[in-house]
Amino acid sequence: MVEQDIYYFYSELKDYQPKIWRRFEITGEKTIAELAYTIMIMYEMHASHLFSITQDIRKDVLKELGQEYSIEQLTPYLEKQSNKEILKRIRYELPGYEDFKIDTEKLLRADKLKVKQITRKKGMELSCFYDFGDSWEVSIYLENCEKKERIDSDTPYVTEGEGYGIIEDVGGVYGLEKLAASLKVRAGDEYEDYIRWLDSSTLDLEMFDQEDMNFRLRELLKVYKEIYEKYKEPSKQEVDLLLRTYKNKGSRGY
Repeated sequence: MVEQDIYYFYSELKDYQPKIWRRFEITGEKTIAELAYTIMIMYEMHASHLFSITQDIRKDVLKELGQEYSIEQLTPYLEKQSNKEILKRIRYELPGYEDFKIDTEKLLRADKLKVKQITRKKGMELSCFYDFGDSWEVSIYLENCEKKERIDSDTPYVTEGEGYGIIEDVGGVYGLEKLAASLKVRAGDEYEDYIRWLDSSTLDLEMFDQEDMNFRLRELLKVYKEIYEKYKEPSKQEVDLLLRTYKNKGSRGY
């Protein structure tokens, strides 16, 4: 067993109520891409769309310098530096995403950089974006980082949370809210359309199963890595795992 940097993160699906959130641990040896796969697995994102992790460097600078200077003092300086490379927002992604680049961003390889190479400082904030059509965003906040003896395969590990996660291709936050409202009524044409589309009448958007989630993290992290980084089609066994056939659920895994 080796002493490693263990990162303790809080994450939350942005703009959705009631809150869907997770606390989890991950070693600093994992790549930024593996951090993204962890988020995707925890929030029921089925590896069928593009993703990125972003870091707002300007916000980090404001937070750091704000301990000594007022916002009025900092704003003129930062405006003059707005085009400088050091203040550009960093987007961690995989090769092939260059078409989405904008001038205020700096692109770095998510599969080549490790979590420990970003920072060990509490308060670091990241955002994970998934499916640029539905525009899901999960905010990630570093609560603590400490040296501990840990086997790398022991993480990621979810310690607590609430809520089920997203539904693929439902139409983003608005679509998920509309689905949640219909499932609560449990009647009417819209409800019937939804359960036919989901192939399930048992979906509970308030459910959080920590044990099952940690099982899925252990089994699926390598599957997501192969899908995104090796362009490998998942096997039937892997698809069955993704869709929870081990729980005798419907075709979408609910």
